[in-house]
Amino acid sequence: MTVLITGAAGFIGFHTSLALIEQGLDVIGIDNFDPYYDVNLKKARFKHIQSLPAKSKVQLFDMSIMDAELPELCRNNEVKQVIHMAALPGVRGSIARPLEYLKINIDGHGYILELCRHNPQIERLIYASSSSVYGHQPQEKILQEEDVNNNPASLYAASKLSDELLTTAYANLFDLHAIGLRFFTVYGPWGRPDMATWKFIESIMAGKPIRLFNNGNMRRDFTFVEDIVSGIVGAMQQRGSGHTVYNLGGGNSINLSDFVAVIEKALGKKAMLEKVAMQSGDVMFTHADISKARRDLGFEARTDIVQGIAKTVAWHKQQQALLTNV
Repeated sequence: MTVLITGAAGFIGFHTSLALIEQGLDVIGIDNFDPYYDVNLKKARFKHIQSLPAKSKVQLFDMSIMDAELPELCRNNEVKQVIHMAALPGVRGSIARPLEYLKINIDGHGYILELCRHNPQIERLIYASSSSVYGHQPQEKILQEEDVNNNPASLYAASKLSDELLTTAYANLFDLHAIGLRFFTVYGPWGRPDMATWKFIESIMAGKPIRLFNNGNMRRDFTFVEDIVSGIVGAMQQRGSGHTVYNLGGGNSINLSDFVAVIEKALGKKAMLEKVAMQSGDVMFTHADISKARRDLGFEARTDIVQGIAKTVAWHKQQQALLTNV
């Protein structure tokens, strides 16, 4: 079976590509190398994929999800499933670059829906949504899929919520089989430099201060990237129809200050803390109810925060060599 992965040089798209190649599936990976963060990191991910022993047919392209050649590429390679990970990520980036987020995250998602609609050999679309769609909740709670309150706290959240609504419309109108996955604060090796985990590890290693927003009084459901990929693989095997959305999270909300303490222990070094006010677009807490994904996708969050941070720190200690050899 041939699978198209968009955003294949991105954090989650890269790890998904590795997993499917290991399974022996044929993979077409596309990425347009948007400079939202260091393009060398994205190139290093592609280079790593290309260095793997060939267990399947792998094709990697510098290509946008809105490229006119993409439908023909899918037809010629008889793509059966589309895993759509391409997007502009991050809450704060969406405040600085709103029009780009609208174009790539919403219009781009529309292009993928049209791709699936007009290519009948495509059996399933799996796409990345986000825990940010839950917005500000009136009280701290374990978030179930139906808890979305249509009150997004950021433009990024609004773009992901729009993608969910568009996909529902396409499923209703055109009998599209689609699965949306709401990711909760993903971390791990080969991560993103704009995310807290990367910033905290690199700053502590370099002896630089780290900023804790809202004085560190926020909670996040941190999820190890390999667990996220297992949920994507489970979605590929799901039997069903229409459009369904699932939470993929660690199932355990952790205070930001406690999260820093785990990193400190893994590094054997104390952090210099700078406690600052809450930032626009942030929410106070996230905590995923994963019972629906467990039931339908066989999903389990198997990596606890201590194990996951240990693996992530080990990668960070070697990552400079990886990037300088791109």
